[in-house]
Amino acid sequence: MIERQAESHREAYALEYSEYNTMKLKANITEINGNRDRSYIDRFVDAMPALDAFTIKKEVVEVTPEVDMTYEFTAPDGYKFKAMLITGPDFFFPSP
Repeated sequence: MIERQAESHREAYALEYSEYNTMKLKANITEINGNRDRSYIDRFVDAMPALDAFTIKKEVVEVTPEVDMTYEFTAPDGYKFKAMLITGPDFFFPSP
């Protein structure tokens, strides 16, 4: 969702860069010094020094849990290969 918003914002304002990282950072931060006001958080992130933003992004990546969706498949002829297991609606609700 954030990725689509950033891309539409970039296209609407004819920007040469995407604001995806800034929008993601704004979405990740829920409170600053007890203040939960979204406009305050947005202004704070917009004024944040680049090194501070980079440090926060790095910490978010380190604490974000990930699921390894790599699976080793075995073909009928015995050939083994690894690929990502893709889950979509049909994974949970297969067609009969």
